[in-house]
Amino acid sequence: MLALQTVIESQGGIPTLAKQIETHPQTLLEILNNSELPRVEILTVILNTLGCQISIQSIESTKSDVAFTSTESAHLGFEVAAEN
Repeated sequence: MLALQTVIESQGGIPTLAKQIETHPQTLLEILNNSELPRVEILTVILNTLGCQISIQSIESTKSDVAFTSTESAHLGFEVAAEN
C-alpha cells in the first residue's frame, strides 16, 4: 500500500484523487490506512483513476513451488489439503 500512496501523492495527493473518484478525502484516507486490504472493486477504481490496472494471471508452478503451512493458508483465507 505504501507504493500506491506514493503514486497517489505524485499525482496530486488524496484530495485530487478523492475528487476524481467522487468520494470524500477522509473516506479515501480510511480505505488506504486500514489494516485490511481494500476490496478489489475499490482498488480497481483507484488504480484506473491513476492510469494503472490490476490483473491476475495464472503461472505454471509445481507443487514444490507453492507450499503454505496451515497458519499461512488460514491467514490467506483458504485451507491446504493434506497430501496422501
